[in-house]
Amino acid sequence: ISVASLRRPFLFVAILALLRLALGTVVNIAYYVYQIVHAKELPATQTAAFKFVVLPAYNLLIYPACSLMLVRLVLPAFRLWPELAGPKIVDRERFAAVRQRVLSWPMWIVVLSCVGWLPGGIIFPIAISLRAGPVGPDVFGHFLVSFTISGLIALTYSFFGVQYAALRIFYPRLWNDASGIPQTASVELAPVAVRLRLFQVLAGVIPLAGAILLVGGGPATSADPTFRLLLTALITLGMIGFGLAVHLNNLITRTVSAFVRTEVRYRHE
Repeated sequence: ISVASLRRPFLFVAILALLRLALGTVVNIAYYVYQIVHAKELPATQTAAFKFVVLPAYNLLIYPACSLMLVRLVLPAFRLWPELAGPKIVDRERFAAVRQRVLSWPMWIVVLSCVGWLPGGIIFPIAISLRAGPVGPDVFGHFLVSFTISGLIALTYSFFGVQYAALRIFYPRLWNDASGIPQTASVELAPVAVRLRLFQVLAGVIPLAGAILLVGGGPATSADPTFRLLLTALITLGMIGFGLAVHLNNLITRTVSAFVRTEVRYRHE
């Protein structure tokens, strides 16, 4: 754990949460440009409508709403944090409530990523059709695939980052009685192992799936140098993401093991 993340843990979590927007947006724009605009020769009026829907009609509505939800999720821990260094004694019930909230962060990131991204696959083509004329079913399908892949990439990488921060930075400090930690932690952390295995697989599979879908743009699109660069970036992202997921998986599993005081064997494949 870096010194900076310990000094500013909430800023660290905010960066990890916002990382999903950057990764997902890059993939979404790349897919849109090469699979919809270029491959399907989308008319200029519909392209202009897409740009209008992206900024004022979607991003300025959905993303602030999701960000406000994140603030509400983090607020109990944010209010408690300064008290941990002061003389005030925090009661057991409050610690337990904040621990539960912190442990819910990773799955809430998944939910908010789904809410922020997945509806766009339906909303965008409908909005473009209403504003600039109907889009074909193939274009509609590409929008659906684009937002689904982008959302899955966003939620997968954010999940691991936030899960790491929750267990390695916040969870260890949210106790007022060390005697009952193993028993309580074994119950509270029971769902973590299953989630880690699932998202480790997604971290490698989803970017590669996006790369495969990009290849389907046809030979004219595939010959574009920028397209090849983006395709390589997606494949590289999948490889790096899977490696990071395996590394974070092991770190998080060891952290869970330390709390419940059990021996864990790691299998490297």
